[in-house]
Amino acid sequence: MKYAPLWDYLERQPAPELELDFATIEKLIGAPLPATAEQAWWWGRVAKSELSSPPERAWRKAWRAARFDAILIRGSQTVKFSRIAAADAEAGS
Repeated sequence: MKYAPLWDYLERQPAPELELDFATIEKLIGAPLPATAEQAWWWGRVAKSELSSPPERAWRKAWRAARFDAILIRGSQTVKFSRIAAADAEAGS
């Protein structure tokens, strides 16, 4: 899976929150993020059925499986990842 390195990275993080800029995320996954990654909705809590493509669902699965929520920090190319409870992660996948 293309996003497995992000999943692995997040799972190893002990902190309940961390921020990663787009360049760091792209380095982890070995590919550029899609243009839609600059939109807040792409990172927010959106039901699986609302995501328009399999790559978007795969992307969300990467951080949700690692038990993190992700929010784009307004006006930047930085994402805040916040650890969530296991039940919440399963409900959002």
